[in-house]
Amino acid sequence: MDRPSEVVQLELGGLILSLEQASDLAALAKENLRTREDPVWLYLWPSGRALARVVADQESLSGRRTLELGAGIGAAGLAAAARGAEVILSDREPEALALLARNRDRNQLSAEILALDFTQPQKDLGHFDLILASDVFYGDGMMAGVLRFLRHHLGPEGLALVTDPMRVQPAGVNGAARLHGLEVQSIVLEPGGVLTGGVNLYQLRKRARPT
Repeated sequence: MDRPSEVVQLELGGLILSLEQASDLAALAKENLRTREDPVWLYLWPSGRALARVVADQESLSGRRTLELGAGIGAAGLAAAARGAEVILSDREPEALALLARNRDRNQLSAEILALDFTQPQKDLGHFDLILASDVFYGDGMMAGVLRFLRHHLGPEGLALVTDPMRVQPAGVNGAARLHGLEVQSIVLEPGGVLTGGVNLYQLRKRARPT
């Protein structure tokens, strides 16, 4: 990528991922002010680290069809690939897709790279056993877009793991999830406050229909 970058080592128990990311957050902030675009996908934020750790803690994800939404640098999806999942790393930004491919190849892992806007997904995308996402509730309407996507693309026994730096309240996620036919369990992964290192994990599944 044209912006200054560095390769960092992400240690996840017995798994170590080498990940290229932006090296200058101040430059990113200046770019955001200049262009009014927010290239948040260029950096491994605390929510992304926490989600990758949760995924890496799984003993095996062998054969599970897995999608990382808005994957950015791909930490969680690559952790899933290392645990045997059949992974698709997705993002809507062309530059992010190129970065995902480099990080995949750097770690010698198998994963498909897919251009995907979760607000307008392809009709033939199908269903997933596991959907991963971090920092996807930062813009207006994004929570509703993510929940609609999960409603349509989680398999009957599928699980979605979504981490958030406490931008939203668990009660708000729970209420919105119910409107979309989902049930949710929230867990505090990292204590703290909004954007100060705190991370919530949301585990979402389709609600069972009454028999």
